[in-house]
Amino acid sequence: MQTPVSPASSATLRLSNSSFPENSPKLSTTNAAMPQSNAIPPNAKTIFPSCTLPLLLTCATLMVWPATKALAQPTRPTMLVSAGTTLYRVSGEQSQTVETYTGQTEQVKAMTVIPPGVAVANCQPGDVIAFSALSNGAVWRVNNARSGAVTLTQIGTIPNLFVSSAVFTQGKLYVLAGSVNRWELNTQTFARVPPARALFANVVDGIGGMAVSPSNRWYFLFGNDSLSYMNDPPTLGTDVQITAAVGVNVDSCGLEWYGTELWAGILTTVSDELRVGPLNLTTGAFTNVRTVATGITTSPSVGFVAISPPPPPCDDIDFNNNTVFPEDADVIDFFNVLAGGPCSPGNTCNDIDFNNNSVFPEDADVIDFFNILAGGNCP
Repeated sequence: MQTPVSPASSATLRLSNSSFPENSPKLSTTNAAMPQSNAIPPNAKTIFPSCTLPLLLTCATLMVWPATKALAQPTRPTMLVSAGTTLYRVSGEQSQTVETYTGQTEQVKAMTVIPPGVAVANCQPGDVIAFSALSNGAVWRVNNARSGAVTLTQIGTIPNLFVSSAVFTQGKLYVLAGSVNRWELNTQTFARVPPARALFANVVDGIGGMAVSPSNRWYFLFGNDSLSYMNDPPTLGTDVQITAAVGVNVDSCGLEWYGTELWAGILTTVSDELRVGPLNLTTGAFTNVRTVATGITTSPSVGFVAISPPPPPCDDIDFNNNTVFPEDADVIDFFNVLAGGPCSPGNTCNDIDFNNNSVFPEDADVIDFFNILAGGNCP
């Protein structure tokens, strides 16, 4: 469950019982007013000590039940994967829908997500940035990475480097250059921040995969089909091979950490297919969850990023689905269902997870309900 809002910072709601029809359920903070099977649990919390609403509502305290399920990251991310100048978006749904965006100005080689708390020029946390396969090529912000038409906006220039992969970790942006050296880049100018750190003694064929786990372990996927890691800080000669063969013939690839898994976009050398899926961290085996494209015979650069799918929108304000809205009955039904009661006779109410974030009941559902009721947007 999300962290409770403090009374000092919350906008509290009270409902006057006189606002409701005589035979409607009443809201109260006492057990007697709740349905017999829904006595207030000891860890329920009071929210909204004061409020103003443009309805018949004047105020009483609402009790919110503890969440019955935790917010879980979707098991399949939305993915962007490139093959040369073509970008593909693979949806995070079970259907794994593929959208294609051709004709980018340069080959896209590396992509990664800006984490919270990191300031990147002309970007926001959660944005995807991408790097050209060319030395002195472009750095782009990927517009509409999660939904809508994908486009690229140049935000900088690569400082005389051939970038194989890029990753944010510990608040910094690192790139693998020429498959040998790791460079930190300034997140405002994209200039190199000396010194470089040599990770490999020789150019590794086809490397394009570099990712860092939440425990700061660095993973690398090679064109010789091997998966390895280094503990932080990554140092020359400390790589540990997980497997010499991930199960597909790797031509070019990209890696990204997502949740508790390492995901990859791989162009295969035998079947000439662009595939996406997770890698087993114990065996190194690659599981193909979607073949994105086939017949790719030109060995283009491959970039890959795994991102959280777009959040589902809030429910509409017709909570009881009687096609009349906005109305007092929607508010009455919302709080009755929140308190464990039934929907009004003859109607079918929505569930109480109003903002569809898989956490319920919670303060945010109530806040978002009234935000939408007042004409606002789902956050």
